[in-house]
Amino acid sequence: MIPQTIRPVIPRHIGPVNPQPVAPQVDRENIIGRIMEHLLYNHECDHDRWKGRPGPEDCEECGDTMPIFIYECRQCRIMACRRCRYNRL
Repeated sequence: MIPQTIRPVIPRHIGPVNPQPVAPQVDRENIIGRIMEHLLYNHECDHDRWKGRPGPEDCEECGDTMPIFIYECRQCRIMACRRCRYNRL
């Protein structure tokens, strides 16, 4: 079972879940396992390094939709709008 906290991160690595995935199921499970392991060991992120990603995407802190771009932490992969990046994280 995949924990709720990492569900938003998985599609960014392997694409959305669909009836006929592009990657074989074994590869998908390996990728999900690596993501879970990475987040288990790096759960105390300082959010020091960010990169911009094109929108539209939803902020994982406040839930607002950012139509043009959003920030993604390079370590823990959380997506945050500008307000949350500078004021909440």
